[in-house]
Amino acid sequence: MLILNGLVTFRDWNVACIKTHAAGVDPKPLLCTQMTPAAGITIHYLVGGGRLEMYRRCGLAIAATLLLALGLAATAFAGTVTITFTSASSYDNTYDGFYAGIYNGYVNNTPAQFVCDDFLTEIGDGQMWSAYSNINNPVSSGPTGVKYTGSTGGFPISNPQLVGLGLTQQQEYNMVTWLVQQIFNDPTNSKGDWGALGGAIWAITDGGWNNSDYTGTVYGSGAYSMTAYDAVQNSLAYMNASSALYHVYTPTVYADGQEFFSPTSAAEPSVALLLILSVALVGGWALKRRSSSSSPVR
Repeated sequence: MLILNGLVTFRDWNVACIKTHAAGVDPKPLLCTQMTPAAGITIHYLVGGGRLEMYRRCGLAIAATLLLALGLAATAFAGTVTITFTSASSYDNTYDGFYAGIYNGYVNNTPAQFVCDDFLTEIGDGQMWSAYSNINNPVSSGPTGVKYTGSTGGFPISNPQLVGLGLTQQQEYNMVTWLVQQIFNDPTNSKGDWGALGGAIWAITDGGWNNSDYTGTVYGSGAYSMTAYDAVQNSLAYMNASSALYHVYTPTVYADGQEFFSPTSAAEPSVALLLILSVALVGGWALKRRSSSSSPVR
């Protein structure tokens, strides 16, 4: 190893050091830096009394592994999941010819139950689509947020019963949340009112109000009998209070599937876990490299 004018030459690697020693003097380990303009990477070394080649390769391995971990973490935080719809519940009512109530399926590979808030998009058994993982309170907004937008925006409320109330996006989703909660709280539809509750959800978000079932079909019996119109009226009392937290899975492409409410979340790798695994892998590699290398630094 030759140290001259701040440049350490080791085989064909040139490393700029932070301090120099006179030629012929055996230096103590130095902290050095290699600039790699093509990759835009700066790597630090300990030179002398060790294995320069090992440090270089270990540094590159650490950089590559951490970049991979950060890439995986970014994917996890992006919150994109795969939704699979498998079937409607056997307890569902029909509303305007469509199943209203609980749906079955998967979030990624996790079994899940859903309540749909999308009336105008049709899906079939076995259908899969990509979705953003959102929440209802505070409602996820923006380009990757929930689909419906309150009284204004890209998907405004069109129900004459609600137009003119100036409902915000959060108020709209609070009303839907209350209706969704009533469905999940009665998992076998023992009250027989899923048709009214599901129809009310669709009547709030989009075209579910524009059919004869909205005001003409009574679901449930006795104290639980109501129309979808009645259920919308009931939900107005909850526009400013969301009593339950749900995951809202919003299709990345609206035409590919429906927006679902669900109590089920998809397991996502944490950044901390990814970084720990990365360090463990690199540490194991470095230990193996050190124990197997017999070539001294010259």
